[in-house]
Amino acid sequence: MFEVTKGRRQGNVLSPKLSNIFIDDLLLKLYAMSDKVCIGDYSFNVCPYADDVIVICTSVSGLQRLIDKCADYALRRRFKFGFAKTKCIVISEGLST
Repeated sequence: MFEVTKGRRQGNVLSPKLSNIFIDDLLLKLYAMSDKVCIGDYSFNVCPYADDVIVICTSVSGLQRLIDKCADYALRRRFKFGFAKTKCIVISEGLST
């Protein structure tokens, strides 16, 4: 047994829920933005699970606005995103492989 004094335990069944509660304000701010992906009648720009957050957009400038919103939120809440695990992918029609 040991005391967790900072952060939260990995692998705990409550970890995903606690993470989502912690970033709920961020999710609401992202959902309110107009930079989204539309599939049928559904539009979205963020997919959270546990300590992972995926932001998605149809334009590079929109994606940058989403990332800026995340960075501002982290600065105000005094936490850091794990940039070592951060990845970016651009998918576009017309690109040859």
